Amino acid sequence: MEQKKSYLSKMADQLKRIDKDIKELRNKADSVSVRTREEYNFVIADLKARRNTIEEKIKTAQSAGSEAWDTLKGGLDTSYNEFVKAFSDAVNRLKKN
Repeated sequence: MEQKKSYLSKMADQLKRIDKDIKELRNKADSVSVRTREEYNFVIADLKARRNTIEEKIKTAQSAGSEAWDTLKGGLDTSYNEFVKAFSDAVNRLKKN
């Protein structure tokens, strides 16, 4: 179970980094044209939804027994990796504007 605690602690730290990344995008959105800001807002809303999914999975995993842990960890890993890809894709797309 120590491995579970360590993993969840790491994911909580990643969640803080995600919050920071989203905040940076929000700050950039304030300095762009209205049309571009709309796209930023759309991207930010999507990223926030993905972030909230990760947070919910962390909460579920914290209270999970050892039998469900592997399944929940896999789902959390998947959600986190999907967020990272979506964030990278969003940044690349927004750079073009």
